[in-house]
Amino acid sequence: MTIGEKIEASRKEKGKTLQEVADAVGIGKSTLSLIENDGLKGMVLLLQSIHFGGLFPPSVKH
Repeated sequence: MTIGEKIEASRKEKGKTLQEVADAVGIGKSTLSLIENDGLKGMVLLLQSIHFGGLFPPSVKH
């Protein structure tokens, strides 16, 4: 299961719409759809690498 598939499955399991989740995280509905369909897979993997590489620990706020 890809990252996008996991995100979509989790959203559906919680009974949330694309719009509800997109609004909650501050992105557009179309962006979330791209993520769920692995259209932004490279970006998601890059962000994971940055996070897990220790450049931006979870405690960092923007």
